[in-house]
Amino acid sequence: MPRSLVKTLINEYAQHSKAEVEQRNNAKGILNPDEVAGDYDAALRQLTTTIDGQHRAITYEDLRRFKHKIAHIKGKLTKAGHKGGITARHVLSFSLPADRERAQDEIKTALPLRKDGNGLVVFSTNASAHSDVSHHLVHVRFLDFGSVLAARRVDDKLIKTLTSSRIKFDCDCGRHRFWFRFIASAGGFNEGRAESGFPKIRNPNLKGLACKHVLRVMTVVTQSPSFKAFIKQWIAAYRDDVSPQYKDQTNKDLKAFAQSFKQETWQQHRVAAKAIKTPATKSKKSDVQPTAKQLKPIAIQKKAEALGQRLSSQAKQKYIRDLQAALKIGAISQTTFDLAVKQYAQ
Repeated sequence: MPRSLVKTLINEYAQHSKAEVEQRNNAKGILNPDEVAGDYDAALRQLTTTIDGQHRAITYEDLRRFKHKIAHIKGKLTKAGHKGGITARHVLSFSLPADRERAQDEIKTALPLRKDGNGLVVFSTNASAHSDVSHHLVHVRFLDFGSVLAARRVDDKLIKTLTSSRIKFDCDCGRHRFWFRFIASAGGFNEGRAESGFPKIRNPNLKGLACKHVLRVMTVVTQSPSFKAFIKQWIAAYRDDVSPQYKDQTNKDLKAFAQSFKQETWQQHRVAAKAIKTPATKSKKSDVQPTAKQLKPIAIQKKAEALGQRLSSQAKQKYIRDLQAALKIGAISQTTFDLAVKQYAQ
């Protein structure tokens, strides 16, 4: 691995970010906050949306629905206790099952490349096999890093406190840019540039929270023993040096982390969401995500067989309808849907 790998990746990221900002500044079809609030000239702007699954012109009723969805996602995050940051655990839990599945199947590595004294860690993940790039950079800022530095002793409890604390994040991939950056900005946990343009085409229903690259990183943050060892070294480095300037991982550091990461068990790499209890909120039927029970048809079938029971034809039809609804909103992937339908056809 070349000695200059980290700087090469960071320089590529800087060029990519500069080009992205230029594209954003020159974009003509941005639906800005004033327009969402009602100050919209339909004849002049002629913007479009896919909120109902069809590409069509935006109506004033759509603007009302956009405004409602923004309030809904902000309320959901506030109920979960997030103001200025979010926990890695909630990133996983609020993400779409389809995105978690992609992270599990396609993203296998997440190496910490750079850290600084203000709580920032830059990760590099692999890109999927069908991507036109080889990697993506994910920035994660641990907002409570300063208080950890001031702690008297560094032990497993302190490290768990940090990995469970509030973070902000950013990814340089297109899915974060066009689907989730607006949500992250509205929720106060976007580490990169803020996005004020409503995702009227890609994600008008504001579903999900994070891309597969971020989800892989969140799994490393919450479960990887290798990353916990990295945190100990990170804290030690900035206790001895009060300068907040960044420090790059050396070739030796990267190689050691990669080898240690490969030896971890599959459970420590599993991209999964744990149940999190949050205050109940009223929501429309269309806003309700399928439950874990709905998303595990094979487990349900096995349980029924163990009890000597078979699902009735009517129950099967209802289950298929639930799966179709989940597929329509992006809560499950086509692969998961096909597998579930095949299971119930047997």
